[in-house]
Amino acid sequence: MSVLPSLGSSGAWTLKTPFDALIVSNLAYTCQEVRRITTMVGQGVDVFTQHYARHGLTKAEYDQDVQNDVSMITLITSSGDWLFVPSSYVTGWPAADGVPYATIAAAIVLGALPNTVDPSFLTEDLKAFIKARLGLVPDISYVVVSETVMKDQNQHEILEIARENAKEVDKTLFSQLQDAEATIASQKQTIDNLTAYIKANP
Repeated sequence: MSVLPSLGSSGAWTLKTPFDALIVSNLAYTCQEVRRITTMVGQGVDVFTQHYARHGLTKAEYDQDVQNDVSMITLITSSGDWLFVPSSYVTGWPAADGVPYATIAAAIVLGALPNTVDPSFLTEDLKAFIKARLGLVPDISYVVVSETVMKDQNQHEILEIARENAKEVDKTLFSQLQDAEATIASQKQTIDNLTAYIKANP
């Protein structure tokens, strides 16, 4: 009996024709079930019609797989799409302990701002913070997600004052680190100056 993939194997699969055309590239498939074709037939499933003939395979190819005690591999994607492949048409599969990966986007809603504010000055700070935490350098873009509304001058001034007053209210670990680095740099400069003075005045 041939080696079969383990339940839970998830990632990229390599299939023979015609099943290779059914795989969506860069999409992870997870092995949901491994069941012998003979068992399926015994349960009343018309395996030839449902899983061979519909893909252009012949009765002779089906009979050969039955004789070889081939199993049907049931694959499923994260979006719930199913794919049934005879094990004789599977040539490669991921390890059962494979780690699934997905592209993640973080949405940060800044709220309403005057259209004179260009938030792109945040980019380098955000990149540095995320790299420090995740070891990744993200792609950052800015989009307007609401209709433009008008504020009268009084409302605008109140909102601006509130924003200015809130800037230093919450100190993140990143801003604390920046403050600490600035303090260390200042202290180092003082030490260097004192050392230079002592050397110059023995």
